[in-house]
Amino acid sequence: MDLKERVRQELYTLFPADEQSRRAELAGILRFGGVLLHGGKGNYLSFTHRDLALVKKVIGLKKHVYPQSVHHLALVERTGIQDGRFYQVDFPLTGLSLPSMGFVERFDEWLCFHEAASFFRGAFEAKGYVGNPHRGYHLECMVPLETMAAVMVSRLAREGLVFRVRFHRGEWSIYAKNAPSVAGFLQMVGASGSYLELEKLMVEKSTFNNITRWVNCETGNLQRTVDTSLRQRKKISRINITALTPGLRELARLRLRYPLASLREIGLLCTPVLSKVEVHRKLLYLEKIADCQGVDRE
Repeated sequence: MDLKERVRQELYTLFPADEQSRRAELAGILRFGGVLLHGGKGNYLSFTHRDLALVKKVIGLKKHVYPQSVHHLALVERTGIQDGRFYQVDFPLTGLSLPSMGFVERFDEWLCFHEAASFFRGAFEAKGYVGNPHRGYHLECMVPLETMAAVMVSRLAREGLVFRVRFHRGEWSIYAKNAPSVAGFLQMVGASGSYLELEKLMVEKSTFNNITRWVNCETGNLQRTVDTSLRQRKKISRINITALTPGLRELARLRLRYPLASLREIGLLCTPVLSKVEVHRKLLYLEKIADCQGVDRE
């Protein structure tokens, strides 16, 4: 099961225990996924979604928050880009309180007096999306208004979650593309199992990336060592080693005898022992001798 499906199933089965959280989650679902309509049935709030589990949850929350309100459930067929079967539930406005659901002008003030985590959970259930973390970290939620998006991003920032606002294909949304914010949001809205699964994946990816960087670094170092050794031995082999000073003579012979040895290892074989810097300096000097003699002109 991918993360998207896991989050959806986990949140749909999560039912708040207290009334304030129920109100906030219902407000998030209907404010983001509901539409105010006027028809033969009068004024009503309509909510449509593919998943019957979420529609059942909306009805269950409504029964606890507005027990006197009635609803009408129907199965509708749609054609076009988003085609298929959808479940539609309609709520007459006579039994609902629109201001309590976030249909207000000062949304920033409204959010301060409601359970933010439950509201964000409802909003995400209605209009949220989380991508495959194996391809990249991405969590997004469509928002009805730009002002609401700005308020939500500010509220999430207080929780240490970095979200941004964008306008794409005629719709506003808030999104995060960094692993800590995606994981933190899932933890905040109550998707604990998905949060732990994502944390596990983050650790695995981090470990794999560290190992990959280490292997690449070691491979690069080994390749440089081989290339440098090949160049040095090529030049040293054309020098009259017997004409060198004892120290340079010993170093030249060690370089020819141990082609894959590092500078530090060659220094330990010298008498007396030489540091890595000293070995490097003397090998450069041997190369200059070869160049001056014109034995390796390229």
